[in-house]
Amino acid sequence: MPLLCVLPLLLSLLLHPLLPYAAAAPWSQQNAQININMNTTASKVTDYFASRPGHTYAKSPANWRDLPVYNVFMDRFADGDPSNNDFQNTGFESDVYEVTYRHGGDIAGFVQRLDYIYALGMRTILLAGTPFTSLEWHGYNPLDFTLLEEHLGVLADFQTLADEIHARGMYLMLDLTVSTLGNNLIFGDYNSSFVPFDINGYPASYRYSDFKYADFSVSNEWDANCTFPEIWGRNGYRELYFLPDKPGCYASDFAQFGDDDAFSLLPQYVRVLGRYSSSQGWFSVVFLYLFFQIDHLKDWTDSNLAKFVTLNCLIIEAIDIDAIRVDKGSQFSLQFYRNWSPAVHQCASKLGKTN
Repeated sequence: MPLLCVLPLLLSLLLHPLLPYAAAAPWSQQNAQININMNTTASKVTDYFASRPGHTYAKSPANWRDLPVYNVFMDRFADGDPSNNDFQNTGFESDVYEVTYRHGGDIAGFVQRLDYIYALGMRTILLAGTPFTSLEWHGYNPLDFTLLEEHLGVLADFQTLADEIHARGMYLMLDLTVSTLGNNLIFGDYNSSFVPFDINGYPASYRYSDFKYADFSVSNEWDANCTFPEIWGRNGYRELYFLPDKPGCYASDFAQFGDDDAFSLLPQYVRVLGRYSSSQGWFSVVFLYLFFQIDHLKDWTDSNLAKFVTLNCLIIEAIDIDAIRVDKGSQFSLQFYRNWSPAVHQCASKLGKTN
């Protein structure tokens, strides 16, 4: 690969630890415009809340199958507000000629073209990639589940997007990773390389000393009472797997068992317990796992499930979305779906969203 082609790619990778590390949740004056958590005094995730005073929430459609879906990466669609293209003033945040940079598309540009999309016959808008502050333009490696991606717009812009969609008799679906975040953890001595899966686990540390996830914790203490999820294979039968050499696992919110290749045919227990590697960004393949793994939260623990439900209900109420697409859906434990799905349906139903 010619050096001139590689330089922009390497530069964008070097900028990852610098670009999006704004102060994370809980609420602060600094992040108020992009924070969907409106509890200014909350000390834990399950105390977060959101509201739209005086707003009438859109009801669910009777049948989603009647509603053609328009799937769009907003960053790649239309730039309606160039002022947010370089909001951190680095000079390296957007460039329409580079595939690894943001291109500047945003909510303002999308709303300006909603009538065109309606005229195509589309009735549901699926925003590809999470709406949260992320390492990369596509949004599939978020740094926080309450802070919105300011390159796309602030909370008021996302609310306007939902309102404009609903005003046309259309519906808004968001793409959520739910249990995966960015690329900020190192396992053992593996700094920037593929980490072989090991059921005994690895001690973990942060890649960058000036960043920590706000709502989830890393721990290298051993929990002898740690539980593992039931695993069901692709054939519909229970999948058995070996447990650690000594009972328990690291007492961390994160699954610290090493990596799996998200698009492989590895055993299902590796896919559920492993950290997703090479799953986002074409450069992950080009550079052979040297750069990107996707930090993976344990989706089967009661404490994490309570946080997931709070955070996902939060964005329904803060913006008025109508549906959620769960990214990497086949790599969750069945315990997750058994508990998460009815809980999120319940909080949506309180807003009149019964489907």
